Amino acid sequence: MSSFCLKLAKNNQVGFCNQLYSTIGTCIYAYENNIKTIYLSQFLKEIGSNDYCNVSEIYDLPKTNEFLKKYGLTLIDGYQSSNVTTIISVLYGTDLYSLDITDSFLKQNVIRSSDNLNTYKGDPRQHFKQTLGLDLQGPLKVRVNYMIDKTFSIKMCEVVDGKPVTDLAINNNNNNRDYEVTRRFNNDDSPMFRDILRNFVFNSSIVAKAEKYIDTSIIRYYIDSMKPINVFHLRLEDDAIKAWGKEVGMSDFSLYKKMLEGKYINIIKNFVTKDSLTIFLASDYDNRVIKYMRENGYTYLTTPKLEKARDVSAIVDMHIGSVCSGICVGVWESSYSYTLFDRVKDKTGVKFIILYYTNLQHDGSFLER
Repeated sequence: MSSFCLKLAKNNQVGFCNQLYSTIGTCIYAYENNIKTIYLSQFLKEIGSNDYCNVSEIYDLPKTNEFLKKYGLTLIDGYQSSNVTTIISVLYGTDLYSLDITDSFLKQNVIRSSDNLNTYKGDPRQHFKQTLGLDLQGPLKVRVNYMIDKTFSIKMCEVVDGKPVTDLAINNNNNNRDYEVTRRFNNDDSPMFRDILRNFVFNSSIVAKAEKYIDTSIIRYYIDSMKPINVFHLRLEDDAIKAWGKEVGMSDFSLYKKMLEGKYINIIKNFVTKDSLTIFLASDYDNRVIKYMRENGYTYLTTPKLEKARDVSAIVDMHIGSVCSGICVGVWESSYSYTLFDRVKDKTGVKFIILYYTNLQHDGSFLER
């Protein structure tokens, strides 16, 4: 297999990090299995919706591919109209001796498991026995050789008694390409995963919104004056409180939220100075942490929603948070926190602190990144 077609979102309950992690995980799978090209399906812009877009609107594929050259990998937007599929040949037989049945295949661009391939140009074993005196060894196969743009690909399956063991189809409609979910999903914290995660490039239109906010807000002053900038991933929204509250066996979600707020406030008391700036990344800022900052004279920012779709907005926030130079606080159970940690531009002097939402006895710990 020389290419892999990746379905970024297996359903509409998949967010930004899961789609990014499936992309990176598939890169590792491809690298380990000598697959050079990965075709990407559409990106789900907001979890729980049906708002999809071409992945090239989210990923900067040319710049990401430039980085991925070190691994011999190329990512392609599978839904761009420029992707043209061309059938080269369809061969039935063994690796060394086969009959060309391309013309029969092109009539419908599919070979079904119910088709008897021996009715096309005969049984390869009989044909090569009669014409060349050869006894073909090994199983018979049908192999479709094709190109997508300039990338060569093969689809193949075994043939038993003239019939393929599965259907083989090459769909020239790019929107109906045979996409699969990732063979690898989780962040395994391996050097290759973290390397790709740190260097993955996003669409310039998304990044520009984050950079404009950085340059036109108080953030620029703190960067230029080299004063500390702290970043907190504040995961106190109702969905998080209910999900992790149930996991720890708490039915009083209000009490559970109050306990988590206390852990954030304790970190602020111990590690945040009033001459620093603290940026909070969240979608809901109605909590005691923000109230504590306001009432006690700390300088802080809550990021505005610069993108309408939640999981695109998360990318903007991640870029804003990457300016961290003080402490960076995240959640052990959140993939977004780990993505943020690895995307911090300059880790020199940054202290990474992790909170445990499902271990209430633990007040947090330092993490090496």
